[in-house]
Amino acid sequence: MCGALLGVATVANAQFKPATIDGGPEAVMKFVNVQKLMERGQKDAVVMFDRVVLTDKSIAIHALTTEITYASPGSGLFQDALLHALDAAYFTPALVDGKPTQVAFNGAATFSIKDGKPQLRVYANQEPNEIAAGHDFIAPQAIMTREKQPSVWEKELYNAKVLHKKGAAILSVSVDAAGKPTDVKVVSENPTGFNFGAAAARLTRESKFIPAFRDGKPVSCTVKTRHAFDTR
Repeated sequence: MCGALLGVATVANAQFKPATIDGGPEAVMKFVNVQKLMERGQKDAVVMFDRVVLTDKSIAIHALTTEITYASPGSGLFQDALLHALDAAYFTPALVDGKPTQVAFNGAATFSIKDGKPQLRVYANQEPNEIAAGHDFIAPQAIMTREKQPSVWEKELYNAKVLHKKGAAILSVSVDAAGKPTDVKVVSENPTGFNFGAAAARLTRESKFIPAFRDGKPVSCTVKTRHAFDTR
């Protein structure tokens, strides 16, 4: 049996520290029985998930919602085990200027069988190239502030709200090493014609981020992010 947590190393930066999966005894891997998954027939699988990480890791995260944003075909057993594990594990809060800060966390987990042994990897990003290479890369994390958010419900999403539509958009988001979004583009939206992409883009442009970290240092990068809206 083998497992690894990527994105849990000590980050040396005075201004920012991203949220990470707690690498201690409460780590996600401790709650996933990979041997049992293999015995039950689970094959190689990839699952991506989003969640909010609060400012106090002592808060029971059972009250939070984990959203599965992608799951490879045939990954049902792994999905169930991962969701249970995420409800039992803890995340280390993000810090901005030394203060705990609530952020959006985008993560991924992979299950594979190598030489007859099950392996689990958990990542703090959802970039296929970074995951495939096993890099120590933490994606930018949007800061969840109490400041008034742009009123996309009364502008971009007005028609969707009237018609009780739900939808999602995928964006390409560039964030510099200071946490500022420098470029936001709509990659796709579903369904089209209801401004889900425009709404997601405006919210992202007006957001603040903890920058990406590579090998413990803040870096500029471009990542893809998914945004879901339910106007019903």
